[in-house]
Amino acid sequence: MRMHRYSGLVAAFAVVVALSASMASAAPKIAFSNTKYDWGKEPQGAKVNLVWDFKNTGDQTLTINNVRTSCGCTNAQASTKTIAPGKSAKITAVFNSAGYRGKVMKSITVETNDPQNGTVSLTAAGLIQPPLDVFPQRVNFGTLKPGKTFQQTIIVKSSNPAKIWVTSAETQANFITLGKPVKHGSEKGAWEIKVTVKNNGTNSGRVYESILIRSNEANGAPVVQTVTGTLASS
Repeated sequence: MRMHRYSGLVAAFAVVVALSASMASAAPKIAFSNTKYDWGKEPQGAKVNLVWDFKNTGDQTLTINNVRTSCGCTNAQASTKTIAPGKSAKITAVFNSAGYRGKVMKSITVETNDPQNGTVSLTAAGLIQPPLDVFPQRVNFGTLKPGKTFQQTIIVKSSNPAKIWVTSAETQANFITLGKPVKHGSEKGAWEIKVTVKNNGTNSGRVYESILIRSNEANGAPVVQTVTGTLASS
């Protein structure tokens, strides 16, 4: 009888130890189907919707403590703050592409109560197509001595020649003269703008100026063309 009682106590103790170990190891676990989001190509000015799906594969409630973005241009949030074991949720964000062009990448940081993965980094990347593309993207006139002139023709290509075209080009630099935008002689949808830089002796030193190229698109931001070089004093 005493032996049976002792065996029962041992078995009960073993169950308690097993339950305690199981409770100690129980924890939430966040698992994303993909931490990288590729939006492909979007027109400049578009608001790009971003979505990352995830699941709580642990055996305790997962809590989203915070969602931080790499800059103010991305609005991110979790579809729910608490996720039961086995349940799924989403991190969503809206990227405003106004003012961006070319390859763009943004990052989002998700903070959770997952003891093994408390901070998760998410990325979103893709191409932003402006209404106008400029070639070359930068005019570099090198070192220009007093009285000397540098000239270059830049080519502006429209992403939609039937609906979008160049209307003007302007700069605030008094040593840069811009020709009126004219259609390219042989390339459809392309425009030419002649850029003339003259060292008239009134400015000297390193130069970093801008040319603003505008289109007929009502909501389109101007394309910024940079002009760099050095205006020598002698």
